[in-house]
Amino acid sequence: MHFSALVSDCFCIFAALHIAVRRAHVNDVGRRLHHILNIMNNKDYAGDAVALLKQLIAVPSVSRSEDRAADVMEHALQVWNMPCRREGNNVWTVCQDYDEHRPTLLLNAHIDTVKPVDSWTRDPYEPQLEGDRLYGLGSNDCGGGLTALLQVFRIMSGRQRSYNMVYLASAEEEVSGASGISMALPLLP
Repeated sequence: MHFSALVSDCFCIFAALHIAVRRAHVNDVGRRLHHILNIMNNKDYAGDAVALLKQLIAVPSVSRSEDRAADVMEHALQVWNMPCRREGNNVWTVCQDYDEHRPTLLLNAHIDTVKPVDSWTRDPYEPQLEGDRLYGLGSNDCGGGLTALLQVFRIMSGRQRSYNMVYLASAEEEVSGASGISMALPLLP
């Protein structure tokens, strides 16, 4: 058994999110999706997401032991000049144009994984890219979503919006732990 994240599928998340948030009319969906793909090609957001996902796969991050994965996420946010906060192993950033009078969109995915099972046919902590598939523990649940949402945040933070954004990489989702999103939510704006 092995799990993979289809790299191109990760960015369907961000395209769908952008379209939904903008409440696009049916006629605009194709144009907006084309625009989003052009943005991604101008900067290597896909490459950044894959590189970050590889780092996360290489770091064991079983629930309640996600500290190294949280370090990776915190470092990535700092490298991309996004001021961040951390509480336990929850790491987040808030759009720089935050306005308390606007609604806020929370982009959340979790950094923890389950323990690898004996039936894995690959090293779960060695990211392996084969074609457009990236194999490794957490590549699908939920590293692909985590890294894709971060690219959404990066792209949309530089755009005019009628809403705020908060990006949260939360801990302990796999065990519904008290030190996960329930710890972070009261601290978010």
